Amino acid sequence: MTPLKDACIVDNSVWQRLGSPVVAAALRSLTVAGIRMVTCAPQLLEYLWSARSPAEYERLHSIMAALPTVDPGTGFAHRAVRLQRALWHNGLVRSVGAADIEIAAIALENDCAIIHYDRDFVQLQRIEPRLRQRAVVPFGAV
Repeated sequence: MTPLKDACIVDNSVWQRLGSPVVAAALRSLTVAGIRMVTCAPQLLEYLWSARSPAEYERLHSIMAALPTVDPGTGFAHRAVRLQRALWHNGLVRSVGAADIEIAAIALENDCAIIHYDRDFVQLQRIEPRLRQRAVVPFGAV
């Protein structure tokens, strides 16, 4: 699979805070800087899960449909389990949820960064230094 350079998966922790002017400005600055936003199945499912009606589901889906979707690639389950195992063996046990582990495995496969407002990705980078992640704004700013 060809890596997507200058691409990032924007985590649901950012999308849910898009009403914050500081988060919206930070996300806009990524676009201006030429960073391509992409999605993946676990991020998309997490985002759509927050819908409160069929109409809202369709509205949210149309927002995400504008983004390219990256593929988990062959060996996805193995990579995700390897990340979870590393968390356990480094004393981080249940510090990261399954969806975020899956998002990280897909980001690694596609050489994408993860833009978030979620310390789970900081924990994952502790055990997998190749993971590129960045909080959209400093923690505590929202």
